[in-house]
Amino acid sequence: MTARLLLRRVATAAKATYLPAEAIALARAYALAPFDETVEIAMNLLVNPRRGDQLVRGSCFLPKGLGKTVKLGVFTSETYAAQALAAGADIAGDALIAMVEKGQADFEKVLATSEMVAQLKKYGKLLGPKGLMPSAKVGTVVDIFNLDEAIKKAKEGQVTFRVEESGVLHAAIGKASFSIENLVANYLALVQEVNRLRPASLKGKYVASAYLKTTHGPAWRLAAEAIDSKAKGSIL
Repeated sequence: MTARLLLRRVATAAKATYLPAEAIALARAYALAPFDETVEIAMNLLVNPRRGDQLVRGSCFLPKGLGKTVKLGVFTSETYAAQALAAGADIAGDALIAMVEKGQADFEKVLATSEMVAQLKKYGKLLGPKGLMPSAKVGTVVDIFNLDEAIKKAKEGQVTFRVEESGVLHAAIGKASFSIENLVANYLALVQEVNRLRPASLKGKYVASAYLKTTHGPAWRLAAEAIDSKAKGSIL
């Protein structure tokens, strides 16, 4: 039995749930893939996503970033395309529209300025299934006066999330190479935002459970006080 496997078995037997720093330390210890694995969280929410008022979705800026630079497209009028490119967008304006009209979506994240929203509806069948349809509810539709800041955040560490039909919400919080302190900072930012979005119509418990893992590593269950702001002794 390897030392790592023994550590995992002992830790699992000794403790059923973990605080963020503990779970992150264990997840990093088992990030054994030959690449820098992503650290992910899965939260089981006691919501009914079929109800519009309980469809939890949003965006969050991770203060320590995601550990990678994403390819960002900005839907905006040609008047502001140069500004978007100067602020860090990879493609913007008419060039992005032309790409989408060819049925292509060669970008990982998207923003749109408010005047473009109506025009983008006809591209919903392409952008929607890829999670690239701009939406004010997740912070990807922005005012032109906030465009530069929105681009900076999107490039450096903003994640968007949406609860699945099963009630599970997945999100990345960084890379296994990050320090425990930086991953904890990102973790708290994300989980606090999910808690802030608790539906007003929901009665009773909000977060049933949550697990933290790396891309190919085992999952570590998080303590109630680390995932639900209304739990006894919550650290959020």
